[in-house]
This record gives sequence, C-alpha cells and structure tokens, in this order.
Amino acid sequence: MIKKTKHDKDITLERIHKAVDVHPRMPAMLKDLMAHANDPELDFKQLADSVRFDPGITMNILKAVNSAAFSGSQRIDSLQQAFVRLGSKRLFRIIMAQGLASHLAMKLDGYDLEPHTLLKHSIGVALTAETLALSLGRHPKEMLFTAGLVHDMGKIVLDPFVQENRREFDAQLRDSDAAFDQIEINILGVSHPQAGAWLMEKWAFPEELIAIVNHHHHPNLATEYRETALMVHLADTLVYSLGVGDGIDGFRYIVTEDGAVRLGLRSQDIEQVASITLEKMNEWDSIIQPECDKT
Repeated sequence: MIKKTKHDKDITLERIHKAVDVHPRMPAMLKDLMAHANDPELDFKQLADSVRFDPGITMNILKAVNSAAFSGSQRIDSLQQAFVRLGSKRLFRIIMAQGLASHLAMKLDGYDLEPHTLLKHSIGVALTAETLALSLGRHPKEMLFTAGLVHDMGKIVLDPFVQENRREFDAQLRDSDAAFDQIEINILGVSHPQAGAWLMEKWAFPEELIAIVNHHHHPNLATEYRETALMVHLADTLVYSLGVGDGIDGFRYIVTEDGAVRLGLRSQDIEQVASITLEKMNEWDSIIQPECDKT
C-alpha cells in the first residue's frame, strides 16, 4: 500500500471542508426551532410557528401522535390537539428527530452502517442522555436531546472519504490499537466529531451543542460544557454497549473511565438507564420515520 504524503492529506482535508460547505442546509424550520431550544417557557405557539409552513413535518407529527406509543381513545387531527396530548417539550423532541431523520437514515458504506442504523443509534443517544440527566435529578435541557441526535453527523460528511480510503482504514484497524477517531485523523486529517462540529457551525447551532458534538468522544477536553459533553459521551457508550450503531469502528473508542463516578452515577443507575433506554427506543421506532429512505 502506498503511504499518503502530507500533500495528499492536505488535499483530502480541503475536499472535506468543501463537502461541509456544500452539505445540504438544515431545514429552516429546525433552525427557527433551535432558537428556542433552551427557552424554559417553550410553548405551543413557538412550535406551531416553526412548523406550520411545512406540511410534510406536520403530517409526520400527526402520524407520530396517533401511533401506538402515544395514541389515546381519540384521534388527533391538529397540532393544537397534539400539543395538548404530548406537551411542548415532548413535541419539540419529535419535531427535531423527525426533521433530522432523512439525514440520519441513509446507508453509510464507508462506516458499514445499514439504512436507519445511524438514525436508531442517534435517537438512542438522545433518549439516553435525557434519561441520565433525569436519573441525576437534573431537568434535561432540550439542547441535550438535540446534541444526542446530531452527535455523529460528522460520519455523514466523512463517509465517502472513509469509503475511498477503506483499504487504509482496514489496515490501521488490523495493525494498530489506535482509537477509531485517531485513525480518522491519521488518514483524513480530521475525525468525525470535528467534522460534525464544522457542520454544526455552518448550521449556526448554539455554542454548547457544537462543543458537545466536538468532544463527545473526549469530554475532558470540553471546558464550560464538560458535564453535558460527558452525558452524551456516556449515553453514546451505553447505546453502543446495547449493540446499536457499531459499524467499521466497532466501538473502538476511548471511554472516560471515571465519567459515571464524576456525575454521581452508581452501577444500578446505569442498569436502570439501559433498561429505560431500550423501552423508549422501541417506542420511538414506531414514531420517527424518514420521509424517504436514502440507501
């Protein structure tokens, strides 16, 4: 195998920056909604104003609220009724997950991820991070759920580059003990968390969310957002341990050894979170459906 020169890596990195620049824009509806992500007074009017001009999202919200997971004795036919049944916080989560589903549902050949695998993993991390916060007696911010959803978006950007350098990835995975994100840097010049953070910056996401995405494999490198980065890191670790989302990387990452202890989590807390996560993921499987499959 021909070893890449620094010039080759610089060209690859330049192409990755261009891929971030030309990546599809975040739906305007989600961008508007993100402005209210940390608003403690998030209400139906803000949600309705964000989605009322998007009939596709509205239709999918109504499908979700009438699914087996949430349906009651009466069918829901309007966003106002959906708000009454679900509440603004839960509705926010459904809108964000549904809005990002088409991005996350695609097949990623470079990472060996089948269609919907990244979507299921991402929803699992979002739900687990939220459950971890609740188990610690904290009121989970909408930012935490959203960060869980988008933490691996960098894989979508990097997938074609992993695919075209797959032989080199396979060789380093076979011949070294390096963590997968370090192998990405060795070959491409950037890891998927870094590429994801670049994409979040392009999408004008809040600083806290960008930091969480950037540091979700190394939360100790985060500064003022270390606790939320650590929650997403532990959620990512737990969902991988449940067998959801591993591909070529095979969960070959560094796990922060004292992360659970620093948050005050006991082993029984982790077991309970895992049980709740599985239950919630099964529930959400019937809720979130991308508008189309990109395979």
